[in-house]
Amino acid sequence: MALLVDRVLARRERDGRTLRAAVLSARLVEGGTWHERVVFREATADAQRICLALGGRLELLPAPAEKLRLAVERFGPPASAGPALLRDGATQRRDRLREAVGQVRAVAGAEGALRVLEIDPGSRVAERRAVLTPFEL
Repeated sequence: MALLVDRVLARRERDGRTLRAAVLSARLVEGGTWHERVVFREATADAQRICLALGGRLELLPAPAEKLRLAVERFGPPASAGPALLRDGATQRRDRLREAVGQVRAVAGAEGALRVLEIDPGSRVAERRAVLTPFEL
């Protein structure tokens, strides 16, 4: 598993970005295939954390594997050197909310995080009062 993760992290296409979701798949010795989608709680580029998250999924293999494959399904934001020393509460909340929205979209798709936008609050028709739009920060 560590070799697969190292290969994924070393690929040029990653371009310094973190991993948000990955697919672990296997060709089974007895024939057939198996795949498991893994969405990380936080976008990460740390090999140990990725191996830890994927290692538990390997135990779900129904039979011995002939070949393992790891593919990135969705990338996250670029990996930073570390958190800023001084950050106010509003910035931290906004970053946490952005991370949560990204995680929801990785699991449920683009329509997973929506917000209600009031259009005509005084209208008698309920459909004209508000609409759902994509959540953006």
